[in-house]
Amino acid sequence: MKTNPFLKHMGPEDHLQHQVVTWCKIQYPRIKYHHSPDSSRRTVFEQFKYKFLGSDAGYPDLTFPELNLAIELKIKPNKPTPAQLEWLDYFKSIGWRSEVCYSFDETVKLIKEVMKAKAA
Repeated sequence: MKTNPFLKHMGPEDHLQHQVVTWCKIQYPRIKYHHSPDSSRRTVFEQFKYKFLGSDAGYPDLTFPELNLAIELKIKPNKPTPAQLEWLDYFKSIGWRSEVCYSFDETVKLIKEVMKAKAA
């Protein structure tokens, strides 16, 4: 089996997010989530286009509308940017759970916790 040549360009946080969404697809196949692409690693035209269409810096890595959950994924020692913290605070202000998670296990624990609270 051939390895995808693009994998070498993915960073640790990309791999973490892939693990999380793969787990979600298996564990909770009916729950919808969304990832808004980051415009920083795009061509100049794509950066313009995303901003032109309303993309905003700092939007969380994953949002789960049905769960009112927003997650920013980081690998230590990385920390959220001020724009990311602003978005997380915004989601909290409208009643969402919004967290920064630093590992697969921490992220899974949070999603399970929110799912359990929703089922109660």
